[in-house]
Formats: sequence, structure tokens, C-alpha cells
Amino acid sequence: MKITKEKISQTAVQLFLDKGYTNVTIQDICNELHITKPTLYKYVNNKEELILDLYDSTIDHLVKDTYKLVDSDSHYQQLLIVFSTLIKDTKEIWL
Repeated sequence: MKITKEKISQTAVQLFLDKGYTNVTIQDICNELHITKPTLYKYVNNKEELILDLYDSTIDHLVKDTYKLVDSDSHYQQLLIVFSTLIKDTKEIWL
């Protein structure tokens, strides 16, 4: 298996979903990928960077669905759409 930052992010997010963000360690991610910590650190700086990647993908999701934002009646409703998408995409990770 070729290691990429995307593969590391996908694996980390799956572990976050399975165990909860605070219960996953860098070593857990390395074990799941069968790599060493130095190898992982070539691609990411820390666990927080991996969760930020998830937020970035959520923002990309929002940008692709801009019609929801454009069709909203107010800035307040736009903010609600953004926050509800963030919550929906991440709520299970923090359990």
C-alpha cells in the first residue's frame, strides 16, 4: 500500500469515528496503516492537522453546494447552514 496524506487522513477519520477523537493516538493511526511514527510525520505534523483536514473537506463540500447558501434568505440562515454542515460532518468524531 502506498502511503499518502489522503490515506493517512482517511484512516485517522475512520479511527476517530470508531473510537472518538480523544481516544485515538498517533500510534493507533500508525498501527492501522502499518507505518512508523517518523513515516507518518513526513506527511502530517500532528493529530490536530488530521482533524483540520476533515474541516477543510467539509468546507469544500459547502462550496460545491453553494446553491444552498445562495438560496438562503439571510446571512443568518447562511451561517446556520455552514454550522449545521460542520456539526453533521463531525458530531460522531467527538463521541
